Amino acid sequence: MKKLILIALLVILHACHHKERSLWHKFMVKENPQKFILHSNSNSTVKGNKGTVIEIESNSFVDGTGKVVDEVLFTLEEFYSISDFIKNNLATQTTDGKLLRSSGMINISAESDGKEVFLKKNIKVKFPRVQFSRVANLFEGSLGKEGEILWKPMEQIHKDTSFFRTELIEQEEYGEEKVTVFIEIIVGNDTLEHSKENYDKFKDYIEKHVVEKFEKWNYYAFSFNKLGYINCDIFINKEIKPFVVSTNRQDSKVYIVVDSLNSALYAVSANLQRNIFTFRRPADLPITVIAYAEDGKETYFKLTKTNAEADTLNVDLIQTDPKDIRKAIELLN
Repeated sequence: MKKLILIALLVILHACHHKERSLWHKFMVKENPQKFILHSNSNSTVKGNKGTVIEIESNSFVDGTGKVVDEVLFTLEEFYSISDFIKNNLATQTTDGKLLRSSGMINISAESDGKEVFLKKNIKVKFPRVQFSRVANLFEGSLGKEGEILWKPMEQIHKDTSFFRTELIEQEEYGEEKVTVFIEIIVGNDTLEHSKENYDKFKDYIEKHVVEKFEKWNYYAFSFNKLGYINCDIFINKEIKPFVVSTNRQDSKVYIVVDSLNSALYAVSANLQRNIFTFRRPADLPITVIAYAEDGKETYFKLTKTNAEADTLNVDLIQTDPKDIRKAIELLN
């Protein structure tokens, strides 16, 4: 009897989970994970389509018994834009409620012969430097109460992580002669973002060594030995205020986007019976509110921009074609 009850509960939980994810995940087209075959007898470098670079030493992966495996299937997912965050339920918030602006998130995993393997050594991960901040911090993913991914620090906060490196310049893009320049620069040990004056000085120093076209090889670089969801983010150093959103439909999902900070924020509390959601938002910046609901057959949606002064917002969701919802999310990039 106990076994039958357990099976029934599992079926019910699976059905609820499937219902919660159904329509949204059907029409939100996501990129396929990138897969790489790595061999243990040599060092490997994995380069993602969106600029992530992962350097892996030989003999880095072991099975559950601690034995080094010969061949590894390595999987990488990259999330760098607002639409990436929204489609994949990724927040730019810590588990204790602090707000972040994103310089990129990844999800990495590895297996051998269909079984999970683990890291024996540190890997070096380089995130393209999309924020003008000398300081970034590393976080690991943690599941939130609404199924979103939140973040907790993996290292000491306020560590300088600026990293600059050029790589091989391809012949077909830059002329007949290939030129290889390697340069690494770690600058300063402060926790301040660049002011315009500081950034100009910093940039001038770089350009004495590296020409303008090399700027795309600016990275935040970290070494660690974890797989899973990893995040390179910067703390939002601004005054924060509460912001309340109410909607006209049951079972709504509401997100707010701070466009200027590449941030997607999830409610810190929600009264689902009254359709009221409370957020913490930067006090001096405009935001975009995204509200979504479904009833099993139809989808409902509203995207609303607000000014920096707003403390509350009432949202009337309207029936919207999933294709139009997807287009609206894509335009948030």
